[in-house]
Amino acid sequence: MDIIKISLEFIINSLKEERTVTQLNLKFWGVMGSTPGATSPTLLKYGTNTSCVSVECEDELVIFDAGTGIVQLASYLNKKGYPKHIHLFISHYHYDHIQGLPFFNLVFNPQINMTIYGMRHKLLSVKDILDRFFLDPFSPIGIKIYESVNSICNH
Repeated sequence: MDIIKISLEFIINSLKEERTVTQLNLKFWGVMGSTPGATSPTLLKYGTNTSCVSVECEDELVIFDAGTGIVQLASYLNKKGYPKHIHLFISHYHYDHIQGLPFFNLVFNPQINMTIYGMRHKLLSVKDILDRFFLDPFSPIGIKIYESVNSICNH
């Protein structure tokens, strides 16, 4: 997928800066597809959240997808402290990859610095797609989602 290539290039270019990176933390917050909350004992072993992976690098946080796992990521960050900048890459717009976004409380915090990256879909920009997802009657929050988002990048 092009967005994966773009996000990996972003991480590599960020690390090329003249600084020493002491630690990268990779965490899988959700790995289920389509439906959260699986009840099978075999599936419970891997968790019940949909797609969300984070990479922490000092004061930067890169997030891949905003499935339901992003809610646990927010709880973790609320306790640990917020990064200087959050980069959210959305691989595609199936619900299991964005359904946690309305519940990711950091997007409502204007003190958070966030950029969202995604692919255009036909004639729709990333903002157009997310606007549709957050419109009434699907979501009660509307476009308030963008309070912490500094930019939305189309690829």
